[in-house]
Amino acid sequence: MPRLILAFFLSILGYGQIMSPIVAGSGGAFTLTATTVGSSKTVTITRLTLNGAATLNWGDGSTTVITSQNTGAWTHVYATGGTYTIKLPNARMIVGLQLSDAQLGGMNTNQLRSSSINYFYVTAITGSTIRSADMSAWRPATWQLYSMLTGTYTISSADMSAWRPTTWELVSMPTGGTYTISSADMSAWRPTTWYLASMPTGGTYTISSADMSSWRPTTWYLYSMPTGTYTISSSDMSSWRPATWDLYSMLTGTYTISSSDMSAWRPTTWELVSMPTGTYTISSSDMSSWRPTAWYLISMLTGTYTISSSDISAWRPTTWELASMPTGTYTISSSDMSSWRPATWYLISMPTGTYTISSSDMSAWTTTQTLNLYANVGQVTTINSYTNFTGLVALHNLQLQNNALTQAQVNAVLQGLWTARASFTYATPLLTINGTNAAPSGIYQTNCPTPATGKEWAYDLVHETCTGGGYPWTVTTN
Repeated sequence: MPRLILAFFLSILGYGQIMSPIVAGSGGAFTLTATTVGSSKTVTITRLTLNGAATLNWGDGSTTVITSQNTGAWTHVYATGGTYTIKLPNARMIVGLQLSDAQLGGMNTNQLRSSSINYFYVTAITGSTIRSADMSAWRPATWQLYSMLTGTYTISSADMSAWRPTTWELVSMPTGGTYTISSADMSAWRPTTWYLASMPTGGTYTISSADMSSWRPTTWYLYSMPTGTYTISSSDMSSWRPATWDLYSMLTGTYTISSSDMSAWRPTTWELVSMPTGTYTISSSDMSSWRPTAWYLISMLTGTYTISSSDISAWRPTTWELASMPTGTYTISSSDMSSWRPATWYLISMPTGTYTISSSDMSAWTTTQTLNLYANVGQVTTINSYTNFTGLVALHNLQLQNNALTQAQVNAVLQGLWTARASFTYATPLLTINGTNAAPSGIYQTNCPTPATGKEWAYDLVHETCTGGGYPWTVTTN
């Protein structure tokens, strides 16, 4: 009898088994729901890696044996539509999880509290409850959570401060969640890939590049974020060597960005777009040793910009965009770019500068990719020449707006396209030549076999009434 009494009191104090707490996720099951509509629908678990072998129950009487350390996808075909519960008996066995099938949902990270997950990649699923507090004991190398459809989300970087991820991504999450993200919690990290983008309002975001100065990321994105405290200086990043660096569409913050801090970089993708008022000093001379495949400088409000195509003549970009910039020193000549082979080239809505653009310089540009040529500049000090389109067989979209072209120049563009019309390979090409450009001459009518006015060339490009034509164009003129 005394022993029983002693055991009773010990159990109250937590030393016995009667009052032992049940720890969520410790040996419990991991479950998902699969909701299918119609018959013979395939559901995919993109990755489910275990630390041993286990049996996955698909909820319709079917099972699959998951082998240890298999990082491939697991699929199942449901014969009829419905909602099924997918179950793995022991959640602690999971070390890698990737979900991206919108037919899946119902994940609750509370089931994974005692798991040791090193790879977590979840996107586009529904009805889930995801809390960073459930993950605080993890040490993931990869953690990506983005574009979730519905669910309950409580994400705080404070829960992640002991992590050392190589890839971290939080992007495009739904409203109604609680998001508290501070770069101070990440200062000891050394990620190679970091994304924070397109988050909803209502979160608390405190991001300073000073916290990241010891990082050496190869990919860094910060864009389309709601109001928060952002302090970004390129001087904190001067020792970085990113392959991809994107900073764009921010609403608020303090930004001090100078291309001189980046001169030793060799990025393949660089983007500075639609930023709020700040201190921006961008010179193409700092970038002359770069060899980017994609380069964007667009829609900046303030700053000092010195951009010369002669500095970048050795580049071979597939995408190059310079558009909607404030007053600066711009010297752009297509002759500097004649050895390029871009798929997309934009020069749009630029202020006064020296622009010498000739389609003959572009005649050797891409023959296998869709080619977009945009030239739309406010002031052209050297006359644009768009008359020779020979070789531009993949031309898709040519926009000439607000170039102050004369009627003779507009006619020459239309005649040049009409002459080369049979060589173009894109099925739905577009031409826009309007704004401050003059209207083409003549009457919009057919005149085969040899149109002789601007509007007659435009008519035949659209309607292909004359022989020897190619694909029909969509043409917009004054």
